[in-house]
Amino acid sequence: MGETMHHFCRKNRTQMQSKLIHSLSVAAAAATLVGLCVPAQAASLAGSSDLNSTEGFSFSDNTKVTFTFLQSQGEYLSNFGVYDASKNSLQTLISEVQASDNGSENDWQGTCGVSVVSCEVSYTFEAGVNYFLGLAANAATTVFSGTQYNNQLPFRFTNDSAADSTVLIAINDSYTGDSDYNDFTVSASASRVESVPEPGTLGALASVGALGLMGIRRRKRVNT
Repeated sequence: MGETMHHFCRKNRTQMQSKLIHSLSVAAAAATLVGLCVPAQAASLAGSSDLNSTEGFSFSDNTKVTFTFLQSQGEYLSNFGVYDASKNSLQTLISEVQASDNGSENDWQGTCGVSVVSCEVSYTFEAGVNYFLGLAANAATTVFSGTQYNNQLPFRFTNDSAADSTVLIAINDSYTGDSDYNDFTVSASASRVESVPEPGTLGALASVGALGLMGIRRRKRVNT
């Protein structure tokens, strides 16, 4: 009787251990997958480091920013883009095909579809990397975010009250005859980039899966 009871307890204990291993394996795998499948979330440009920092701005997470051209009001033919920490051009985002819609009319106004053809473009900023935004123009000096020109900061960033993930960027080009901050205006809407599983993470998932299979096989052998 004692030996039978001992065998019964040992069998139950083994089954419980197998179930526990299996449960932990499934839970660990699920938790890992949840971490990998987090959808893109809103992220505010205002939530980055100071956009007008003299060192450039950065994000704590990989962040995709969609820039939308709104209007230009300057005589120069301008190109808006992203620059690295040394102010080397990384990518031109929005370019004017002509300086304005119709010469000097409406104070050199340029609109989407006329002065600018491709009015929306996205750029992914890498976490922890410093960047500048810049406005280059023909026969004019390129102005940068965080860098004074003519004793003022050419870039102004204003939060959109309707959505804190959107920022209005108003730029005063290098023309010294005014300080109107309407020479080039764009909006910027940010979202965090979905995380991508790294090789080490995939290896951990494989190990978790193998552990779960071992537990199932062990439980089957005990049952038989």
